[in-house]
Amino acid sequence: MILQGAGKLSINGVGSSDGGSYDKVSINGKGTVNGNIECRIFDCNGSGQFNGDLLSFEKAKINGNASIAGSFSGAALSIDGSAGFSGDVAVADEIKVNGKGRIGGRLASRKIIVNGRLTAGGGVETEEFKSKGQFIISSHLAAESIESFIMGECKVQEMRGKSILIRQKKDNPLRGLLQSFFPSRLEAALIEGEDIHLENTNVKMVRGNHIVIGENAIADIVEYTGSLKYEGNGTALESRQI
Repeated sequence: MILQGAGKLSINGVGSSDGGSYDKVSINGKGTVNGNIECRIFDCNGSGQFNGDLLSFEKAKINGNASIAGSFSGAALSIDGSAGFSGDVAVADEIKVNGKGRIGGRLASRKIIVNGRLTAGGGVETEEFKSKGQFIISSHLAAESIESFIMGECKVQEMRGKSILIRQKKDNPLRGLLQSFFPSRLEAALIEGEDIHLENTNVKMVRGNHIVIGENAIADIVEYTGSLKYEGNGTALESRQI
């Protein structure tokens, strides 16, 4: 059943509709929308296929499964289910990924929170990046502040920030057993910042002012201007002060 009118598009059950401008778009069953969508509020609780770009002026929430064959832009985005975007994603305030978020292009947001799994085919740029999950970024991650508790496999080509803190979460004994079979590590080609603290990280090059190579962190080369400190079994194959 499709309810369309009074600025509202609602698909309950199975249905399809054209794109357009609405106050609220709600998918509670299995729906397909062909064309670009502009709306104030976007809510997907079922399964949605959106063949076009999506613009949400106020907030967008995905609790089910959404596939967007285009780009997304909006004020805020929350993913509690699974969402895939073939294009770029631009969020003015905050994107929160508690489920699975797959972005084919670039991701830009003031704040990014990852409690699930985030994959991005392009660069990721933000003021604040916080993760207690997994992330796979094919290009770069750039932020003022980066804080990540490694909960699984994490990869990024280049990571740049003013403050970078990478830690291994150790509060669950069962998780430690699982990690012996499924290692939780960050892999990067380059990590560059002002203050850097690394644990459970494999990185080819680290550049910064104050650097700590901590527990289970291995760096091929470290270049630092201020201080370099090792904790636990942290290792650098080569280091130089510049």
